[in-house]
Amino acid sequence: MMRVTLARRVGVCLSVLLLTSLGILAGSHEQIASKIDLAPDLFNELTVDVNGTELALFIVVINERAFSSKISPTLQENLRHYVGRNALYVNPTVEQVVNSFPFFPEQLTVEQEGGSSFTPTRSDWIEITPGFLDGQFEVNPGGSSYGSGSEGILVMEDRIDIARPFWVSYQGVRVRFDVAQQTAAYPVSAPPTSTTTPSHPAVEISPPESITDLQQALTEGDFSAEVVAGLLDVDQSLVGTVIVTYPKEELRFLFIRLEEGIQNGAFSADLLTRIEPYIGSGALMVWVFSPTGAAFTIWNLYVTHGTTDFFVRDNVVDLTEGFWRLNYITQGDLAAAILLLPDRVNPAETFTMNYASGRTEFLPPDAP
Repeated sequence: MMRVTLARRVGVCLSVLLLTSLGILAGSHEQIASKIDLAPDLFNELTVDVNGTELALFIVVINERAFSSKISPTLQENLRHYVGRNALYVNPTVEQVVNSFPFFPEQLTVEQEGGSSFTPTRSDWIEITPGFLDGQFEVNPGGSSYGSGSEGILVMEDRIDIARPFWVSYQGVRVRFDVAQQTAAYPVSAPPTSTTTPSHPAVEISPPESITDLQQALTEGDFSAEVVAGLLDVDQSLVGTVIVTYPKEELRFLFIRLEEGIQNGAFSADLLTRIEPYIGSGALMVWVFSPTGAAFTIWNLYVTHGTTDFFVRDNVVDLTEGFWRLNYITQGDLAAAILLLPDRVNPAETFTMNYASGRTEFLPPDAP
């Protein structure tokens, strides 16, 4: 049988999970947890011999604490909808580069300690990798040297309670989970202290002279950079819009670069006073609105510069109270903040603002 070290296998699995590949991780379960910022009680791994090849299953409990780890924005979007549904992220991998492998999700079982056993059917699985249920594998995003794997989500609902100890088994090998009973809001961390400032009372966002037209654009109208820039009387190059839709939910994002000339826009005096110190610093203002009411997490908000993604979680100045702590945008409410670009993002170069799968590109200020 081909032997692969624990450190090697975790390196294979986690380059799918992380924003950037971590390479080979060495150390104990707790050391690995520290490197990926994932609580050790939330993940486990089991390995089985399949015809002389070692198959590793990396399994993560999907709860709110999992989102304080280095989960990629794309994977966050896939997992977020399954919080509260007793769900598990399952990532089978092998060291070889293969298009398929004899991995059978139906052979995975979950047993509540001291209780009943649950054997899922195909309808209990959600495919992240196309063909996951049929053993289709893809080359690891970290490169062919990390092998290949597949990703899926097991949704157990009330069949298993992940708040109580349980076992996960596959082909006679099993691992135990005992998830610590910690409650947390989005995200699990202490309030930022370095680049952020305390929350402030809500400011008046909408300009009185065009409030009707702007509200219509935010809720149901032509929510484009061109239309909103016209309503706000600012240069269109300073404005970007993003719409992200989910089943029965929608979020709308308005990004405004705080560059010279923004002072002439149709903003309230209070808002202009608040943003004045950040004009010309490369910062942006973001407004978030939902015409339906929708879940929101700052962990889905990130900036792309070149080929690298950067979270903005620790680079936020609240304009409306508690922006960085929000987990839901109530229908009709407007949340706002100033986003300070990370040091490695050069505002004089092209960059992209993203929320989940939505994106808007900002070109250099002097671009034609």
